[in-house]
Amino acid sequence: MGLLASVAQVSAVPLWVPIVSSGAVVAGTAFAIKAWTAWKRSRRLLESIRKKTESTPAGEEASFTEDEALLVQKVIRKVVHGGNVFQ
Repeated sequence: MGLLASVAQVSAVPLWVPIVSSGAVVAGTAFAIKAWTAWKRSRRLLESIRKKTESTPAGEEASFTEDEALLVQKVIRKVVHGGNVFQ
């Protein structure tokens, strides 16, 4: 028998409370996983961009994938407009 049942508190808790609580935990976990995977993907893209720019000789053009190019554009826009690149 559970702790709440032993102190007669089970009947005082409406059914929707544990359901909503469980849903919030599931939603929070899903959000955390999605945020972590997005961070990991951005980190991987930044690392590949860094390697490409370091290995490209001066005066030559580096080639980027579409995703890398979009990230480079975002960084350049932030720098040009005086924003913090890491926000």
